[in-house]
Amino acid sequence: GYGITETSPIISAESPFKSKPGTTGEVLEGIEVKIENPNSDGEGEIKVKGPNVMLGYYNNERATAEALSDGWYRTGDLGRIDEDNMLSICGRVKNLIVTPNGKNVYPEEIENQLLKSPYIAEVMVYGHKVGATAEEVYAVIFPDEEALFALTKEQDDQPMSAAEIEVLIRKEVLSCGKDLADYKRVKKFTLREDEFPKTTTRKIKRYIVEPEISTK
Repeated sequence: GYGITETSPIISAESPFKSKPGTTGEVLEGIEVKIENPNSDGEGEIKVKGPNVMLGYYNNERATAEALSDGWYRTGDLGRIDEDNMLSICGRVKNLIVTPNGKNVYPEEIENQLLKSPYIAEVMVYGHKVGATAEEVYAVIFPDEEALFALTKEQDDQPMSAAEIEVLIRKEVLSCGKDLADYKRVKKFTLREDEFPKTTTRKIKRYIVEPEISTK
């Protein structure tokens, strides 16, 4: 299912009678959902309208005006609706990467692909500016220390050096990228020595990490 606090909180949900892999289920009865400015794949920002949508933020007219327009709530999420009224989530509007050739890249998709590697514990994919508006796909990776230790133990070898770890992770990034279109592949990555700062729901605090990246 899919929902947020401002929508009380459910927007779509699966049922025993109707479900589809890769979607969050069918939009609930009585709720309107539309996709704003959809691209050629039908993907755009999800907007919601209905009795479940909040009236506004308490004592915050500015935030209310930014989020609501004619009863439609801007979720900040990117998604699409198929012919069966099933909703799929692609990522967050603010995280979207637009490549030099105008292609849209959803960091979440690339992150999920990279996390298939047993040697990558955490990853944050972001857009690195290469022009006035264009970006390339970059990543910050926190290697899985336990997996690396197990690998060296299995080979009866000494602990891996930083250079050796980078070579291994590079191979993993290239391997994971084989299943992605060229414009979605990570062009450059850096390694972290510690875990990412995260919210109570275990989501990476991008607003903390991104400023750190920009100063390097």
